[in-house]
Amino acid sequence: MQHVAWAVDSMPGTVPVGCDINQMAMYDFEAAQWHFVPIEVFTSNTDDVEP
Repeated sequence: MQHVAWAVDSMPGTVPVGCDINQMAMYDFEAAQWHFVPIEVFTSNTDDVEP
């Protein structure tokens, strides 16, 4: 649980609730670092991607 508290404290930045965002932060416990992933990765339709 201490690892989670440290990760949140070390997060490089936050925004107020309700703000428009274009990235999501995901914490990698093994690497002990944050990864920032574009929101469109989760909202895009894979059928629209050309081979």
